[in-house]
Formats: sequence, C-alpha cells, structure tokens
Amino acid sequence: MEIELSQSGGFAPVPPAMRHVVIETERLQMAASTRLVGLVDDADLAGRPAEAPVPSGAADYRTFTLTVTGEGTVNRTITFTDLDDDPVLTELVRTISSLAATPPSPDDPEGAA
Repeated sequence: MEIELSQSGGFAPVPPAMRHVVIETERLQMAASTRLVGLVDDADLAGRPAEAPVPSGAADYRTFTLTVTGEGTVNRTITFTDLDDDPVLTELVRTISSLAATPPSPDDPEGAA
C-alpha cells in the first residue's frame, strides 16, 4: 500500500520535509505497517466525501490531501482540514508524520518511509 499525504496552509508554516510525504507500507517494519494499515482501514476512506466542507469564514486552517493506493485497498484521495474533529484522521496524520520523521535504520539506507 502506498500512502501520500500533502499538507498546506495553516497559521504556522509546514516544514518542507512534511509538505508531501509518501510511505510504502511494505518498506516499514511489521508493527508500523500493521498500525498504519489499521488506521487507514479505520478511516473508511471509501465512505468519506472526496472533499470535506470548510465552515464559512474559517481561516488559518491546515489542509490535508491523503491518497491511498495499492492491491486489496480502495484507491482513494480525500481532502480534509484540521478543523475536522475526527480522531481517526487526526491519528492517521500524526502517525504518517511520525513515520516520515523517523530517521532511516542502518538496515535501510533509503529510510523507513
């Protein structure tokens, strides 16, 4: 499974390394891969609108675009904001960001993600 997460907007700048992250679950350690796939499953991307509505007058919010592709998964792209009070999406973004920030292991010179 390949997971892409792009971030833009918000009051505080997004660090360049976190603006666009691509993670291939097959390249992660088993525990991290299982957790990430579980969060994607819990997020039920197929049941979500392609783009979440933004409240009128909202400002300084961060926008996320999440794309999931791969065999055995629903290939889907959704766009949402940090205004969405969704604990599953929040945890998914947090986990992806954490995995992307993890330094490569000595066994994998290209990195965990």
